[in-house]
Amino acid sequence: MPLKKGPNKKFGLPHFGLAKAKSLDANLLVRSKTDEMGAVFLAFSSVLNDVKGVMWLDAVLLDSRPDDSTPDEMRGQWHGIHGQVTKYILGIVHEFVVLIKKKRDLVLSDEMEGYVRMLPKPARKKWRTVVEVALATGGDTGGDIAGYLARVRNNLSFHYYDPKTLAKEFLDHFDKDSDDPRYSQAFISNGLTMAASRYYYADAAVESAIQAIFGSDDVNRHIRQLIEDINGSVSGMILAFIQTREREAHSG
Repeated sequence: MPLKKGPNKKFGLPHFGLAKAKSLDANLLVRSKTDEMGAVFLAFSSVLNDVKGVMWLDAVLLDSRPDDSTPDEMRGQWHGIHGQVTKYILGIVHEFVVLIKKKRDLVLSDEMEGYVRMLPKPARKKWRTVVEVALATGGDTGGDIAGYLARVRNNLSFHYYDPKTLAKEFLDHFDKDSDDPRYSQAFISNGLTMAASRYYYADAAVESAIQAIFGSDDVNRHIRQLIEDINGSVSGMILAFIQTREREAHSG
C-alpha cells in the first residue's frame, strides 16, 4: 500500500491520497434490523478499514526496519511487533472468511451475483476466488488455507486462555544445547514500565508458531494471494451495492 505522508512527521497518520469524502443517505446502507444484506456489506466495509489500518502499521514497521548496527533490544522488539501485526492481519482475514461461510446463502444469492456482475472482469475473478477459498469449493487448497487461518486466529491472534500451542512452540524453539544464544537462552527487558519492558521469549514462541503454520512457500503464496484478492474485489463489491441502492431509491 503506497503511503502518502501529509504534514505530520514520519510516523504520523498519512492521508493515503484519500478521495474527497461525500455524504450518503445512511438509510440506504442498512435499511432496518432485518436488512441482512445491508449488515453484510457493513461488515465488508469494516473488514477493509481494519485491513488498511493494520497494513499501515506493517508499512510503518518495514520503513523502520533495523539494521545490524541497531541495539539488540530494538531489533528484538521490531521483530516481535512485526509478528504481532502479521498475526492480526491473518486474524482479520480469517474473520472475513468466517463471515462468508456464515452468510453463504446471501453470498451465493442472485442479489449478490448482481453486484458481482457489476465488477470489472479482473475484480470479478478475484471475488470468485475469495468465495471459493472461504467455502472450500476450489479443491483442497481452499479448505487448507481456511484451516491455516483458523489455527492462527484460535491459537495466536486471540484466545490467550488456551496457551498449549504457544507453549509447544516455545519448547520447540528453545534448545539448551544450541550454540546460538537465540535458541538456547530466553531474553527479557525487565523495565519499570510497559514502555521499557519486552518479553522476547514470548515473541520467539509466536514467531516459531507462525513459521510452523505457514512455513511452506506454497502456503505463504496462497495467503498473500488471498489478501490481494480481498483488497482487489471487496471495495468494488461495496461500490456496486451502494450504487444499486441509490438507483433503487431514485427509481422508487
